[in-house]
Amino acid sequence: MTDYEVVITAIAQKEILAIGQYINDQFKRPDTAIKTMVNIAKGANKLRFSADSFP
Repeated sequence: MTDYEVVITAIAQKEILAIGQYINDQFKRPDTAIKTMVNIAKGANKLRFSADSFP
């Protein structure tokens, strides 16, 4: 199995923050906003190991 480097670009980082801000502002749920941002980053990081399984 090959390990890949996953890079979250500056634009992607801004978008992830914007998602978190939207959740916080619209739903007044800072805990959910943080969890969502962390889960997006974790999901992207999982591609490092499983990219071969995706066409």
